[in-house]
Amino acid sequence: MEQKQYHGLRQARYWGLAKVAIQVLMVCLVVNCKRMARLLEASGGLPRAGLCLAGEGRR
Repeated sequence: MEQKQYHGLRQARYWGLAKVAIQVLMVCLVVNCKRMARLLEASGGLPRAGLCLAGEGRR
């Protein structure tokens, strides 16, 4: 429902099955990232131990 209403999956932007499949996969990736961000925000964020974030520890 969210993909159709807010992310352009009501109609395909491109012609061809392969291009439409890429469009659908990209939209699903975005929606899942938004859901993960909401879940992390609700749970208090990422656990700090065991993470190696880009740019940390390099000098």
